[in-house]
Amino acid sequence: MDHRVNSSDPRQRGNALLMSFLLVTTLAALATAHLAVVERNSRQAGFLHSWQLLHRHCESGIHLALHELTYSTGKGDGKIGTELWTTANDVGRDGSPATFDEGERDGIPTPGEPNLAAIQVGLDALGMQLLVLTTDTAWTDVKRIVATSYDATAIAGQEIYALRRLFNLPGVGTVFLQPEVNIDINGNAFSVSGTDMNPNGRPAAGDCNSLPLA
Repeated sequence: MDHRVNSSDPRQRGNALLMSFLLVTTLAALATAHLAVVERNSRQAGFLHSWQLLHRHCESGIHLALHELTYSTGKGDGKIGTELWTTANDVGRDGSPATFDEGERDGIPTPGEPNLAAIQVGLDALGMQLLVLTTDTAWTDVKRIVATSYDATAIAGQEIYALRRLFNLPGVGTVFLQPEVNIDINGNAFSVSGTDMNPNGRPAAGDCNSLPLA
C-alpha cells in the first residue's frame, strides 16, 4: 500500500507553510529576547564599571585636598574646581533656583551649578570630571572635604571630616570604632584611654573610664 503524501494537495501545502511561519516567528522572538537580555546586561556592566571608576576618582580627589591642606601646595585651600563656588550657587543640576531639583540646597557642588570648573580625570574618551570642596566646620581645625566625580551617565561622591593635629609625643594616636565593635590589643608598652572623642579632639558625652594596660 502506498502512503506517500500527495504534494499537490492544497491542504498539505498550507499546513507546511503555516508550520514554517510559526517556526520562523518563534526563532525571531527568541533571538529578540536574547538580544534584549544581552543589551541590558551590557548597560549594567558599563554602569558598574563607570561607577567604580568615579568612586576611585573621588578618593583621589580627597587625597589631593588633604595634600594641599597639609603641605600648602596649590592654593592650599583643598578646593579643586570649586574655588568660586558659594552656597548662593547651590541651585541644583538645572542651574536654576527654587526648582527643587537634584542637588539644590544640599551644601555640595553639583554638576550644572554656576561657578564650577571641574577638571577632567581619567581617559579623555570616558569624559569623567572631578570637583572637590573643602570647608570649615563648627569644630576647630576640622575640615569637611566633599569630592564629586561624574560623567554623562552617573555621579558619585565621598565625604570625610579631617582633623589637623600636631602631636609632640611619639606614639599618640586615635582609634575610631563603630558601636558594638571589639578590638583586641596585646602588650604592656602603652595604655588605652577609652575616652569618647568628638572630631575636634574634645571629649564627648558618655565617656568611658581610662583603661591602662598592665
